[in-house]
Amino acid sequence: HKLVFPQMRLKEIHAASWEEKASARRSLGWPEQGPVIVFGTNALPNEQHLAMAEALRDFRPADPVQVFFPLTYGGDASDRRRLGESIQNRLSHLRPLIIDPFLSDQEINKLRLASTGFVILRARDQMAASMFESIVARADVVTGAWLPYGDIDDGSVQLHKLHAFDQLSGTLLTLLREDPCRSRERLERNRSAIWEEYNPDKNLGEWITFYERPQSLSSSQKAD
Repeated sequence: HKLVFPQMRLKEIHAASWEEKASARRSLGWPEQGPVIVFGTNALPNEQHLAMAEALRDFRPADPVQVFFPLTYGGDASDRRRLGESIQNRLSHLRPLIIDPFLSDQEINKLRLASTGFVILRARDQMAASMFESIVARADVVTGAWLPYGDIDDGSVQLHKLHAFDQLSGTLLTLLREDPCRSRERLERNRSAIWEEYNPDKNLGEWITFYERPQSLSSSQKAD
């Protein structure tokens, strides 16, 4: 059997420097300067894109902000096209860019590195790999207080939690106005905490043990 380890993609992201964030932007054709905020990861209804778009109607930052909505999978092509058009119609003042081609792992890594903010306000979730990747890529994460991310909510990682969608614009504006030095310190603390907990080199042995455990129990039972 092939063992698939879900955190392996973190290694490449973790190895990137601050300077490589600009390089990732260039390779994606994005502006090298200014905030870049990514909303969601796919076109499925669970991402709640239209609720986010409605909440962003009054998001009017003083300086330009690049806004991206990845709609690379979920539903058929016509569903994704209609969703993208609905987002763009609601947020014409932000000129949101829709990412619709399917992304490879390398392109996803570049997307994480190129971003300065990641908004994940799903209706339901367990634990999102995209959130870990964004934190390790030194991006602020805005998420919902209703989502069960308690395992990393012990004070070591600072997530920006919303209790309602109408808090989204104000939260983003506060982050944009924050002192860059203070922001950078927080992002580095968050990154270190996630890497300490989810470093695949550190945890690979435990995953292999867990993966092999049913076979070991079965052998023991046979011996009895």
